[in-house]
Amino acid sequence: MDLFGLKQKRLFKKLFKETGIQLTDEPTFPTKWEEENSEQLALEAQTRPASAVPKLEKAVKEHPEIPSLKNFLYIAYMYSGKTKKADALLTHTLEAHPNYIFGVTNKILRANTKEEALQVGHLLREPRDVREFQGYDEPIHISAYKNYQHAAAHYEMLTGENDAAVQRLETLMDIGLDQEYLDMVAEDLAKCRIHAMRERLQNRMDKQIEVTVKQKVYLTESTNTPPTLTHAELNIFYKQSTNELSEQQQKEIFDLPKISLIADLENILEDSMKRWGALEVSDYEENTHEFTLHALYFLGALKAEGSLQKVLNLLRMDEDFTDYWFTDWIEDMFRPTLYALGEGQLAQLQAFALEENVRSYNKLLVCWVASQVALHQPNRRAEVVQWFQTVFQTFLDNPDNEDLIDTTFLSIAVSEVINFRGIELLPLIKQLFKKDWIHEDVSGDLKMITTSLKEEAYLSDLDPLPENIHEYYSREYLQRKAKRPKSEELDALLTKLDSRGEKLISKFWSKMMFGKLGGLSREEGEEEWLDDSDEDVYYKPVKTVVREGPKVGRNDPCPCGSGKKYKKCCLRK
Repeated sequence: MDLFGLKQKRLFKKLFKETGIQLTDEPTFPTKWEEENSEQLALEAQTRPASAVPKLEKAVKEHPEIPSLKNFLYIAYMYSGKTKKADALLTHTLEAHPNYIFGVTNKILRANTKEEALQVGHLLREPRDVREFQGYDEPIHISAYKNYQHAAAHYEMLTGENDAAVQRLETLMDIGLDQEYLDMVAEDLAKCRIHAMRERLQNRMDKQIEVTVKQKVYLTESTNTPPTLTHAELNIFYKQSTNELSEQQQKEIFDLPKISLIADLENILEDSMKRWGALEVSDYEENTHEFTLHALYFLGALKAEGSLQKVLNLLRMDEDFTDYWFTDWIEDMFRPTLYALGEGQLAQLQAFALEENVRSYNKLLVCWVASQVALHQPNRRAEVVQWFQTVFQTFLDNPDNEDLIDTTFLSIAVSEVINFRGIELLPLIKQLFKKDWIHEDVSGDLKMITTSLKEEAYLSDLDPLPENIHEYYSREYLQRKAKRPKSEELDALLTKLDSRGEKLISKFWSKMMFGKLGGLSREEGEEEWLDDSDEDVYYKPVKTVVREGPKVGRNDPCPCGSGKKYKKCCLRK
């Protein structure tokens, strides 16, 4: 016996000690005919399937009692593209030989969706153990064992039992199988993961309700030139980006007469709307187009509460306006200012949250303000609970209002409730779930949300706020964000992600997701991933994913590796 054989024997022995499963790699043939013919027929089924088909059909007819012949013919049919014949033969094999492991595994591996997997999962038997077919005191041939493990992992990955699927792959890794086979199993599990993810996204889209976003503000005055300002110092906003305005310039502007300064800042905000027709056809340049952001920063630092509706008007514009001016930086641009202007005017923010035909992410900004009021000012917690209660109840009272009901808004609004542990709102959240209005991929299912609401609050749930105009520009206040306490659950998750099986699956998952394997073939009974015709189906849900990690800063190196700053490279691509 060579060194490889000795090593595998030791690994088999170790598996037996840990699980009681006794493996053998010695060939076993129930009949003399199989011993003399099986190896050659199996080889021909894979290497010369077209010419092997008639030979195998004859053999199956002559020896219907031998299930392995049906398996070889099934393989030849599949390799020849005769999938209908293969499926019919597989059904017959399972009926004639219910304990034939390869018939079961072939059937399971044909499943491509959760629904399909659930329909055939019973074939694996309970508990899912290969010994249920061949006895708990009998040696199991390695080919039967590895195929069963693969099929069970395939089923588990499709049905959401990810940990179990990865564990089965690692068990195969532990018994010294060749890397080519392990790669094949890992690639299949990566495809199953993509199919499961695709199903979840499709399920979300099927349930998703979103309003038609309409422009809600129309200024009677329209112009093609910037406004004439009382304070000429503010013209610098049209020439310098927020990154270039010095601390001294910030101070000098901040010290200008407050009433007239605020009036100028409001005019600058409205300039982005009055000149929208002319500006939307031009390229966005930081030096010339960040005047709106300058104005937001100063209005926030000045706590210009009377300007709240002027700021909200920016959020009442249509999606093209929002995408042009704020991209996905809308949270960073608006949150501090909205808190400074709106924390003492929650009624106005609540009215905005209930406005019709407003983009969900724009309205969610005021939900964040309310949630943070409960965290920064605990004495106002009851007020915030009532705020969300009114919002949720209004939605529940108007289930047929297509201009109001938006499941993305409601799902993320619930996550804001979780931030301040608004357990009092759980009855209403349950009602929202009954309406099927909450996406479980935002904050989890109802059980997870209930658990989160009952958890101890963390300082990390409180978002720091700028204390002066310099911090609005420098964003130094973000450094005061408390770190989330260590979580055993998170540590366990990170450990899983770092496991051998997970790494091998992830290697193929990444290649498929980024197109390096060229997608999955429809011809093989699978669906292509992210092809052009499915653009609406597979790109749209991405917009509704809640970001947990930090963003790339405008002045950070661009992730594309160009060496340029992010804002000068891919920010607006």
